[in-house]
Amino acid sequence: MNFVGCPSTPTTPITPVVPTTPSSPSANGTNVTETTTTGGEPTPMVTAEQALNEARAAVRTASASGKDVALAVGVLADATSAFDSGDYATAISKANEAKRLVLAATSKPAPTTTKPVAPAVTTPKPATTTPASGGFPWLLLILGLVVIVIVGAGAYFLMKKK
Repeated sequence: MNFVGCPSTPTTPITPVVPTTPSSPSANGTNVTETTTTGGEPTPMVTAEQALNEARAAVRTASASGKDVALAVGVLADATSAFDSGDYATAISKANEAKRLVLAATSKPAPTTTKPVAPAVTTPKPATTTPASGGFPWLLLILGLVVIVIVGAGAYFLMKKK
């Protein structure tokens, strides 16, 4: 399902962003946040930020065209978390993975309408005279005692009449 103006696949190929070498420390020993290294290459932070932005754009485009991007969104969240913690290599890797998931995403299934199902009515099972496996046969014991009492009472009354 395509929306007007939203292609089902990106018109330009999504290329993975490759991390570059980190910037050099300043005179006091702390890292300087620069946009490029001395060789003119972007710093890992800038490269990671670029990868995140490309992945976000890919997710937005795919979502707008009806693709299921739930997995890509989860991986993109991991990439953002890695970026926020300063792990730029992981952020780039996760952003590239999110872009691959977007490319592999399928269209969302059409919503189905189902009638609500009434809850099943269950009737209680009747009590059985057989004991549960491994249990003591209480019913047989009680019946045996009742028989003994009746026989004993009958014998008592028969003996008393003589």
